[in-house]
Amino acid sequence: MIKPIIIFLLPIIIISTLIAQKQIRHEQVIWNSLTETISVTKRSSLNFQTQNRYFINQNGKQQNLFIAKYKTKINSNIQFGEGLLLFDFRRINSAKNKYYNQFELRPFQYIVLKNKFGKNSLLSQLKIEQRFQQKVMNETTTSNYNFTLRLRYLWSIQRIIAHSKTITFSVKGSIEPFINFGKSIIYNTFDQNRTAITLIANLPKNWTMNFAFMHWYVHPNIANLYLERNSYCISISHQINVLKAK
Repeated sequence: MIKPIIIFLLPIIIISTLIAQKQIRHEQVIWNSLTETISVTKRSSLNFQTQNRYFINQNGKQQNLFIAKYKTKINSNIQFGEGLLLFDFRRINSAKNKYYNQFELRPFQYIVLKNKFGKNSLLSQLKIEQRFQQKVMNETTTSNYNFTLRLRYLWSIQRIIAHSKTITFSVKGSIEPFINFGKSIIYNTFDQNRTAITLIANLPKNWTMNFAFMHWYVHPNIANLYLERNSYCISISHQINVLKAK
C-alpha cells in the first residue's frame, strides 16, 4: 500500500534536487503546528492554526505563522475557503550578530476538490496568495513592503492502512509546487516545491496527529542560491462541532 506512494514521490525528490546545480544550502527543520477547527454549520467551519518552523543549528533562526480561515462546502466534493496569515521570520544579521524579524501579511483564497479512487482518497487544492512582505536591506528590515502574488497547487493521495474501534491510521503522499508573480520577483518565479509523506492517526474525541517527513525545496530571490530543507513535522489538530454542542 505504501510502495506506490514512495515510487511516486521519490523521482520528484531527485528531480527537484538536481535542479539546484549551482549552490545548494542544506538545512534541517523541525516543523510543528496546532490547529483548532470549529464547525459552525453543516457546510462551514472556522480554522485557527499556529506553526513554528525551527531551523536546527541556525543560531535561533525560525518562522512563526498565525493563520485564520473560513471554509465552506459547495458539495461533498468541492470546498472553497479564504483566510489571513501573519508570518514572522526571525533572521540573524551576520555582521551585527543580532536577530531581526521580517513580517508578512498574507490574505489568501483556495478551492479544494476531493475524490475517491478505489480505497484511495485524492485531493487537489489551488491556492492564491496576496503577499505583503517587509523589505530587507543589508540584513535589516525597512518600513516598506513588497507586494507579490503566489499560486500554489497541492495534490495528495491518502489511504487507510490500519484501524481499530477508536483509532484509524492512514498514510498520505503529497506534492505542492509554488509559482511567484510580481515586479520584485527576479530569480524565483518557481519559488518552492514541497514533497511529503505523512502518517496520520485519527484519535477519539475529534483529535488527529500527523507525523511527516517533508523534502522542502526553496529558491530564494537570489541568483544561483537554492535551499534544500529536510523537515520533520508534527501536527496536532482538534475539531469542535458547535451544532452538537448545542
